[in-house]
Amino acid sequence: GDWSSDVCSSDLLALYKIAKEVQWARPLEFERTYIKMGGFHVMVNYLSALGSMHESSGLRLLLIEAGLYSNVTVNQIFDGKHYNRAVRTQKLLYEVLYRKKLQSVVEWMKRTEHADPLLLASETDASKTDALEAIKSAVNSFEEATSQESEMSLFWNTSLHSIQVLLL
Repeated sequence: GDWSSDVCSSDLLALYKIAKEVQWARPLEFERTYIKMGGFHVMVNYLSALGSMHESSGLRLLLIEAGLYSNVTVNQIFDGKHYNRAVRTQKLLYEVLYRKKLQSVVEWMKRTEHADPLLLASETDASKTDALEAIKSAVNSFEEATSQESEMSLFWNTSLHSIQVLLL
């Protein structure tokens, strides 16, 4: 049989909604038509999902109390409606969380008597690439160990990975 289909993409949300309504009203006629939102709206929905993910994390209050944004703006950021500020907020959150994570990795390595990858690299004249791989390995070991120990750690590691998807 014929496996071909039509793909329709729209960066205009109103047009996307109308096209979906027509498709739902006439399913047989448009059964091989795939209608999708454009990239911008996919990103806005992803930002909204990140907002939902962080809803009970205290981030909302932190942004307001730190004086970064007003309550109304934070609500818009969490709903994915203030695109530029939402992306900026996710970048800031990523930087803060990753710095804290690296500090925690160093503390964890000392507690668990893991060798310091930077020290090993300098002692063995390893290349920068080797040192970076050693650091990545230490971070991965830390993630694996702490995510099993703590739901909070699992949550923030998941947050970091989710923000990374947005930023890549």
